[in-house]
Amino acid sequence: MTRHAKLISALIALMALRKPRDYLTKPLGFCAVASINAHIAEYLIFGGWIMGPVERIGITTMAAAPFMALVFYVVTYLDRLQLSLGEQAATDPLTGLPNRRAFMKRTQARLDILDEAPRGVILLIDADHFKRVNDNWGHQVGDECLMAMAERMRTVLRTGDMLARIGGEEFAAYLPSTTLEEAVRIGSPLCTPITVIPTEPPGRLRLTLSVGASEVRPEMTLSEAMHLADLALYRAKDEGRARLVPWDGRVRPGEGRAA
Repeated sequence: MTRHAKLISALIALMALRKPRDYLTKPLGFCAVASINAHIAEYLIFGGWIMGPVERIGITTMAAAPFMALVFYVVTYLDRLQLSLGEQAATDPLTGLPNRRAFMKRTQARLDILDEAPRGVILLIDADHFKRVNDNWGHQVGDECLMAMAERMRTVLRTGDMLARIGGEEFAAYLPSTTLEEAVRIGSPLCTPITVIPTEPPGRLRLTLSVGASEVRPEMTLSEAMHLADLALYRAKDEGRARLVPWDGRVRPGEGRAA
């Protein structure tokens, strides 16, 4: 964001009516500033004051009210539009989950305040054989399957866990202040079959998920933890899919990722 954009955002935030009390405090502040300016201008123009304080405040407020109402209306509209666009830019439109960029930013912000173990666990979640769904039945059915997978994750994971769609049929979750053993217990139900009944043929589909898990240790960066969770996900695929595999700290020769 450029310096001018930051300045404009700051001015919008200063003037916008975001909280109930802002509808009282900000107009009063605006009137106070206008009255002070009128007080100074009157002295500079006439060499003294020809109106009393109450009269000056009343006239200034009546003169400024239409302009003040217009300014607050426009600024509040722009503020809400800015917040809405920011939220849209951070959200996957299909599932309503945060996207990869938002997930990384929010998870890192949470990790920054968790210095002591357990800092939490990263789960990487991938649909098994999902390419077959798109190839055989089309992207509309594929989208319905993705929404069903997202709903399964919302149901299984806890309210305070962070969940995101990070690309294609891959999802990520951050379970804060959670040990690896707890994450395995919490996340294992993700791997039970999901039944999807699309609005159009083929009728009934059965999907499974594979999950890789890694602790976020104090010496690790978020990217490093996600890489280890990805290696664990490779292993879950290689071992037969539809399972959660925690990272055990060992790289096995010839490990590769299946679809």
